[in-house]
Amino acid sequence: MKSLQKFLLLAMLVCVTSASYAQSKVFGVPNLQKYDTRRFHFGILLGGSSLNYYSKVKPDLTDFTYSIVETKGGLAFNIGIVTDMRMGKYFDLRLIPAITVGDPVVVYYKANYELIDQPRTQHVFLDIPLLLKFKSSRMANNIRAYVIGGAQYSLDMTSNAKYNKENHQNTKSSFVMKAGRDEDKIYLNTKFHDFLGVAGVGFDFYCTYFKLAVELKMSFGLRNLLITDPSRYPSYVDLQYVESLQYLKSRNFQLSITFE
Repeated sequence: MKSLQKFLLLAMLVCVTSASYAQSKVFGVPNLQKYDTRRFHFGILLGGSSLNYYSKVKPDLTDFTYSIVETKGGLAFNIGIVTDMRMGKYFDLRLIPAITVGDPVVVYYKANYELIDQPRTQHVFLDIPLLLKFKSSRMANNIRAYVIGGAQYSLDMTSNAKYNKENHQNTKSSFVMKAGRDEDKIYLNTKFHDFLGVAGVGFDFYCTYFKLAVELKMSFGLRNLLITDPSRYPSYVDLQYVESLQYLKSRNFQLSITFE
C-alpha cells in the first residue's frame, strides 16, 4: 500500500509539473504543424513504475507455517527509445524498447499478520512493447488525447551468477528472488520470459521544438512465472514458500514522459 501511495504521489507531481510546463506552449499559434505528416519519428521515454505481481494462493494453508500470502509493488525506473510510425491521421504504431529496474515483494504472514518472510525480487527487465496508438484531433491547437494498447515481451536480464556459484549449478532458465534474511537464503525461481497485455491513456503537448507526452499504462502478465519443480531448488530452500502459490503473474502500472 505504501508503494502504491508513493507511485500515485509521483504520478500527481509529474502530471502537475508537465501540465504547468506545457500550459504556456499549447495555446495560440499551433506548434510543429508538419510534425503529424511525418512517416516516422523518434524520441526518449523516462518513467516510473509500480512493479508488482498478481498471485493466486491455495485455499487451504493449514499445512504451512504461514496463513497469509500477499504481494507488494516495488517502485521501478524505466528508460526507453521511442520509434513511432504514422499509419493514418488518427493511428500510430509504436515500438518502445526499454530497460526497467525494480523489486516487487512477496510477503508471508502468520494469521495475526506477524511477518515470517518477504522474498524480494531483483529484476532488470528488457521490455519490448508493440503498441497501437489511437489519437484525437488537436485540442486548443497543441494538445491531443490518446489511448494506447498492445502486447509486450519482457526478458529478465538479472544475472544468475551468484545463485549458480553458491549451488554449483549451470542453469540459465530462471532468474532468482532472494529473501531478505541472508542466514536462510530463501530463493524462489521464476521464468526469464514474460508476455503481457498493455493498455493506457495519455496526452500529447506540442511545444515549440518538440512534442511532450504524459502517459499512464497498465500491463498484465499472461503466463505463470513461478517454477515449482522441486529439483530446481537447493536443499536449504523451504519448498513451502512455492507450494502454496498456484501462480504468480506480472501486474505493473507505469507513468512515463516521452520527448519526441
